[in-house]
Amino acid sequence: MAEIFVLGGGTPTPTADRFGSSHALKIGDELLMFDCGPAATHKLVKAGLFPTEVDNLFFTHHHFDHNIDYPCFLLCRWDQAAGHGEELNVYGPALTEEITLGLIGENGVFSPDWRARVGHPLSQQIYVNRGGTLPRMPPNPKAKNIGPGDVASGKDWHVTAALAEHVQPFLDSLAY
Repeated sequence: MAEIFVLGGGTPTPTADRFGSSHALKIGDELLMFDCGPAATHKLVKAGLFPTEVDNLFFTHHHFDHNIDYPCFLLCRWDQAAGHGEELNVYGPALTEEITLGLIGENGVFSPDWRARVGHPLSQQIYVNRGGTLPRMPPNPKAKNIGPGDVASGKDWHVTAALAEHVQPFLDSLAY
């Protein structure tokens, strides 16, 4: 049986009850996430799910109300996994790879953060206390720019993408 969690189904306009887009789909013991809008990481945890349970993240497009919580999600998932589990697979239209590298690549805007967590003795001790084994590896999600067609599959699921009409030619958009 599949469960759908609407983490955010709003618009870019902030309101007290709705946020930008983010959905989680639980199929058996696998958790897929679609988009990562405002506060998606917090709302995931509030729903009783955890970033470390998500191994596949799919972006429909790169408007901020669909991806603004991506840095928080990436770093929380990496930090809390303590070296256990699979690296995150990230799929999305053009710019998915570039955004990921710009955030956590060798020279990404959050590289000072993960470098401190990898190299500082106190951060290393916290990592070991969580069950990690040194040396700690930097985050290394497998981000991939995709287009229409087969995208990914798991034990009981298969994701395909089609072009979606939304703000072309400024951004590519996909429907899953």
